[in-house]
Amino acid sequence: PVGPDPADPRGHPSDDNWRLDFLLQASDEPSLMVHADDVWSEGPALSALERKTARPQEALLSGLDRAGRAYPEVRRALRGNRPAGLPLDRAGALGFLRDAAPALADAGFGVLLPTWWQRPQKLGMTLTVPTPPPVAVDIG
Repeated sequence: PVGPDPADPRGHPSDDNWRLDFLLQASDEPSLMVHADDVWSEGPALSALERKTARPQEALLSGLDRAGRAYPEVRRALRGNRPAGLPLDRAGALGFLRDAAPALADAGFGVLLPTWWQRPQKLGMTLTVPTPPPVAVDIG
């Protein structure tokens, strides 16, 4: 969730406002991840990426375009200047966690999810009907 809920007196985050952040990750050094805001700001993080790729900003846009094939909502962010993330409502966040995150991972993208998220398991049910033991009948 993003930001405090104005209706919550303790200032806890609202469950209605989520944000999908974009990061650029070096393919040969997965621990090197730079937030898209830093890619656009041309600061020290961009310099670190430039040692790995010649044009990090173009690489980010190209990667987002590819991600848009697996998760079309990403294309909304590409309409803006210097895309760095995507706001999601509660339903959008749940859809991302359930469907888009696995699709992006299958397409080769690194996906970081909240530690509390585990893909929901399918529920099943088992029924047991006890039968009474046979009764002996004396027909004698």
